[in-house]
Amino acid sequence: MIKRLRLQFLGISMALITVMLLVIMGLICRFSWVNLENTALNTLQAATDLAQQEKTDDKKPGIIQNPWVSYFLLWKNPEGELEAVGSRHYDLTDKALLGQLLDAAQQRDRSGGILLKHSLAFSPVEYGPEVCYAFMDVSSQLDSFRVLILICGGIGLGADLLFFAIMWMLSKWMVRPVQEAWDRQRQFVADASHELKTPLTVILTNAELLQSDEFDPDAKQRFTASIHAMAVQMRGLVEYLLNLARVDHGAAQIMKEKMDLSALTEEAVLPFEAVYFEAGKTLESQIEPNIHVTGNDQHLRQLMEILLDNGCKYSAAGTSVLLKLHRQTGHRVLLSVSSIGPMLTEKQCEDIFKRFYRLDAARKMNHSYGLGLAIAQTIVEAHRGHIWCESKDGKNTFYVNLPM
Repeated sequence: MIKRLRLQFLGISMALITVMLLVIMGLICRFSWVNLENTALNTLQAATDLAQQEKTDDKKPGIIQNPWVSYFLLWKNPEGELEAVGSRHYDLTDKALLGQLLDAAQQRDRSGGILLKHSLAFSPVEYGPEVCYAFMDVSSQLDSFRVLILICGGIGLGADLLFFAIMWMLSKWMVRPVQEAWDRQRQFVADASHELKTPLTVILTNAELLQSDEFDPDAKQRFTASIHAMAVQMRGLVEYLLNLARVDHGAAQIMKEKMDLSALTEEAVLPFEAVYFEAGKTLESQIEPNIHVTGNDQHLRQLMEILLDNGCKYSAAGTSVLLKLHRQTGHRVLLSVSSIGPMLTEKQCEDIFKRFYRLDAARKMNHSYGLGLAIAQTIVEAHRGHIWCESKDGKNTFYVNLPM
């Protein structure tokens, strides 16, 4: 799909660019041709006008020898015979060719033009009762025009190839977000299927064993308990998936308003104090007052809950978890949650935000689906912030940087 999308983008772009280049080159050639034709006809007209001024009534049509303009006149006398007069540069003895030239000129527009076949420009000239035509060689001008066409064609082809190379690289850059989104979606579907497959297999197996008469009531009770445990696990996973889908869908159109982040953090910490107490741990907080941000109350509260829940689950027994919220320079605010636990590598600190990523199998038994921090990252990015993890000095710390 991505390859087809890239080819479609490339095809449409190149078609538009090629049409644009053809129009530009066509206009250049058209204007050059009109200029060539007008220049030739004006030159002929000026030369014949001067010759006509020098003519007396008893003279036939004639020309003035001009070192800058070389032309000849062609007409039919009252007896219908061809007559021609011109400079020494033209051979006017070929009556068949002269007849072709006169016929071609008479068939064309009376205002004159260019006979490409003979490389001659012509213009009608009136000398009393006779109507004759003036002809001038424009082969050098036509050669220059043909060179111009070749240059335009070469420039157009070169520009087309250059644009093709640019658009090829640009198309790869433009479809990269689509490629990444497509890869993430495929990976998400594969991971979700894998996560649901295990509990479903356990449920089906225990359900089949329940239908068998070979087991006593105690064994069937264990099968029922296993089914219940797996169903609870599946429900938790489905709830996380739905939550992640809602956050993904609403991230681009999240409703934001000015709010007191300090008060929200204190409200989020309060219910977790009892949770930490039951787990034999301590939750401490250092919250700077009157920190205001523009954000979504529900999503930021969920962000706090994810970080505090992680701190409770994965900190060492009997230790204390510290939450800090304070201002930074540059109109930013920093939220951090630090806990004592197993040290993480630099790669683990990066991978921990990936969907369905878990550090070890033990987290799966702790109702961890590897989605909480992925949801947190989506929320932070929707608020134009940044979230990261650092592990040093025996502590794992999650940081959230948000604009005030």
